Amino acid sequence: NGFPDNDDIVSYSNKYLKKEKDFSAFNDPTWYESSTDKLPLHIGRILCQRENVSWEARTRKKYAVAILSISIVVAVIILVIASYRNLEFQSIVMKLILPLFPAFYWAVTYYRENQKASESMIQVKEQIHQLLEKVKDGIASEEEITKASRELQNVIYYKRRDTPSVFDWIYNKFRDKNELLESEAAKAIVEEILKRYSLPGR
Repeated sequence: NGFPDNDDIVSYSNKYLKKEKDFSAFNDPTWYESSTDKLPLHIGRILCQRENVSWEARTRKKYAVAILSISIVVAVIILVIASYRNLEFQSIVMKLILPLFPAFYWAVTYYRENQKASESMIQVKEQIHQLLEKVKDGIASEEEITKASRELQNVIYYKRRDTPSVFDWIYNKFRDKNELLESEAAKAIVEEILKRYSLPGR
């Protein structure tokens, strides 16, 4: 059915537990912007999904750009070394390009995959915005919103399943900035929904 079995979940969990020692991030009660608590669950859930995919799209785009930038820098260094040593074309290929070809191939592949993943998450974000517009206009019922949210979560799951993971240090590097950006965006959306949907702040 496309979803992981319980034994697979336990297996991957055990592997993670052996590798990671710090779980403080998982104990953070404010994983998502706290202002979403002012909204009914079926609406707040959508904002959390928006924050989730927006965060991932931004992180993967930066990751892809970093991979491309490093690859270009390495290529320039190779050309400088070749020029400095007055190497012939055959020597450049045999001594510099061929040994580094697997690394360049990996870099290009990862750049494309993460760029594609980022664009894919941006598309999901657009779907979420369309759903939020219906919420703001009051033209979608709780049942419709809940069903749409469930379908969006399935889309998010499958897209993540089919894309490479981002290194933890990449996530940690951009965490504070992403949290600030997503927090401010979520607050603005929450206030707009409260005003247009005639919901009292909680």
